[in-house]
Amino acid sequence: MGTALSLLAECIQAAAADSFAPRKSLFEALLAQKTYLLDAETKDSCDGSELNLWAEEDSDLGGIWVPLFSTAESAMGYAQSLQTEDALRCVSQAPGRVFELLTAIPRIAGVRLDPPGEEVAGLEWSELRALSEGRLPDEGPHLYDLPDGPFPMPSGLRGRFGQLEASRVGFKGRQVVFPDEAPLALEDFRRWVRLTLDDHEEAWTPCRHFAALMRRKASFDHDPQLETELIAALIEFEMYGDAEAVCGRLVLEPGRAGFSLGQLARIYRRSGRLDECLRICEEGLLDYPDEAALYRNLTLGRAELEDLEGAREAARGGLERFPLDATLRRFV
Repeated sequence: MGTALSLLAECIQAAAADSFAPRKSLFEALLAQKTYLLDAETKDSCDGSELNLWAEEDSDLGGIWVPLFSTAESAMGYAQSLQTEDALRCVSQAPGRVFELLTAIPRIAGVRLDPPGEEVAGLEWSELRALSEGRLPDEGPHLYDLPDGPFPMPSGLRGRFGQLEASRVGFKGRQVVFPDEAPLALEDFRRWVRLTLDDHEEAWTPCRHFAALMRRKASFDHDPQLETELIAALIEFEMYGDAEAVCGRLVLEPGRAGFSLGQLARIYRRSGRLDECLRICEEGLLDYPDEAALYRNLTLGRAELEDLEGAREAARGGLERFPLDATLRRFV
């Protein structure tokens, strides 16, 4: 006779089995029950006072995914399946407390719940943020438009089309996916972006699938403009960890550091990491005083911290170089 599953484990299994099903019960269980992480023990953390969490990098976008478990047994079972020289131990987290820890991780894209499995339920960044504040995340579906309007899809892509039914996914429309071009998981079908295709008709595709397609195309073509559009899309999709990872790569490329720092500042501001936003702006402007985004995010970040005089000072400094900037002009 098998061991009875915990409520959290049952909710995770149900979410993995049907990615479109409501997740209120899952979110409530995640806030109410103990969870488990894997810690890679090192010489520097042998006393257990600091965590060195096991995490996995998205192979296309670079964001960090942390496995989160409903039981110690499932955590250690997963640890034993990994090929690593690290000594992994299971670390328990008090109900609800883990999410504040997770949202502080650089490049965090989300968590995978009770891996491995043919299909694994996950939480994206915005859901982690809500849970870290003790709130239940929105159920969705989460629908997005591209920030710069219709995107000219690269030629030669082989798309597969279908119809979205409101009774199944929460809204009606035409669906397109590109399984030969980028990875695709059932879990991705909770967040959608609207595309305008060559036939001038609209179609919806999963955000993460589309972002991976853009990333692969930008890398293959060595296309800086497409990489710029990718970052803007990731920010619009609230995929801040992946956007941070892309910027982290770009900052090392010749001629791209100032732009990348401006976008990093925007990511930190949009994701609530205001101290990091201000630090990036203040340090970045020493080397890149002609990067308008650094002035904008410094101004907006100070305003969000209710430092209105500091915001006005930053705006005045920016307007000396960008006198027509609409964002900066609002503060003087």
